[in-house]
Amino acid sequence: LISAFLDEYISDQHTSTLLEMDNSGLFSMIRNNKIKDLSLLFSIMQRRTSSFDLMRKKLSEFIMEEGGKLMSDDALKIEDFIV
Repeated sequence: LISAFLDEYISDQHTSTLLEMDNSGLFSMIRNNKIKDLSLLFSIMQRRTSSFDLMRKKLSEFIMEEGGKLMSDDALKIEDFIV
C-alpha cells in the first residue's frame, strides 16, 4: 500500500518539488551531510526512471555549481587542489 502511494506520488512535478526544497531538498541534504536522508531519497527516486534521471540532473547541476565556485575563488591556490 505504501509502495503504491509512493509510486503515484512521485510524479515528475512532485520529484522536482522534493529535490528543490530550500531547507530540505537535495542540495540542502548534501551541504548538511544528511547521509541517511540522501539514502532514503535515492531509494525513493530510483523507483521511477524519470524521477531518478531528474535527481541525477540536479546532482550534476550541484556539482557544476559548487565546482564553479571553487574554481572562481581567488583565495584558493592551485596547490589546494593537489592531493
